[in-house]
Amino acid sequence: IIERLLESIESKTKERALIFVPSSELSSQVCSFVKSLIKYCPKLKFVNLSSIIKSTTQLYEDFDIIVGTPSKCLVLLKTLQPTELDTIKVTVFDEADSLFGFGHHESLDVISTLLSSRTQSFILSATLNEDVERLCTFNLSNPKRIVASEEPFPDSCQLCQYLIKCEVEDKYLILYSLISLKLINGKVLIFTNSISNCYKLMLFLKTFSIKSAVLNPELPLNTRIRTLEAFKSNKTQILVSTDLNREEDGSLKNGDSDFSISRGIDFVNVENVINFDFPCTVASYIHRVGRTARANSVGLAFTFYTFDNNELLDSLQNFIDKNSDSKLLPFKF
Repeated sequence: IIERLLESIESKTKERALIFVPSSELSSQVCSFVKSLIKYCPKLKFVNLSSIIKSTTQLYEDFDIIVGTPSKCLVLLKTLQPTELDTIKVTVFDEADSLFGFGHHESLDVISTLLSSRTQSFILSATLNEDVERLCTFNLSNPKRIVASEEPFPDSCQLCQYLIKCEVEDKYLILYSLISLKLINGKVLIFTNSISNCYKLMLFLKTFSIKSAVLNPELPLNTRIRTLEAFKSNKTQILVSTDLNREEDGSLKNGDSDFSISRGIDFVNVENVINFDFPCTVASYIHRVGRTARANSVGLAFTFYTFDNNELLDSLQNFIDKNSDSKLLPFKF
């Protein structure tokens, strides 16, 4: 893509690339990666729409690579004339399987009517589901499919997955024991199913002088980015977050609907993932534990479950048995 854009600059046939991502956090990460790729290409310029308050035609004219969520990109595209839209020659859909899950389907439907059918598109996805298949109809003609790996998990030598059966009221004490007795070492990423549980867990750990940081969609984007950077750089060892962008009752109080942490964020050297609250879906479990044991590193995944989670646990166990050589093992203290 970069080579194509550079050639268009040399030939003075202006072309642009548009990269769609499901969340503001991933938008920032992609921009950091783009920045490193074009370090020695001073003629190329990029913009992160998630950091822009108001999109304008002038903003569009200044950049060659535009990164943002579909909703942010749509605001910009609506300000452009047909001749300006025609300069978009490449589109990339990153984490495509979650673009629809984050409620971007309406924006994507409108975007499909604005962009030229001659646009070259790349659809990148960790899983292939109905939403991804639907996205493949997005101005694609005779698309080629490349499957890098069909294994949902690394093998058990690289990723050990443990189950911890407990009562709801015992989960806090068990987590404290895992940390204080040093049964887990290294960085820890803890997932809950609600924003309020993030704060409850952080305050609980603080009671025992265990430092942690919290990450959720109610926090301002700049704060979330700083929190992620502190975790990546080892300044923070324990991060408590949610992969859901709403409360348990479905509400989102002053939050960012484009928030996500379990999808696409490239964490470095996260040794442990703890599902403090049982994941709501099998896909959520896959993406949560996928934050550890990345590349050639090893990792541990702990999942707390109660009697109420038995049905979800059965679904998860059946999926793993059919699609992976990995095993869910009971954790023994």
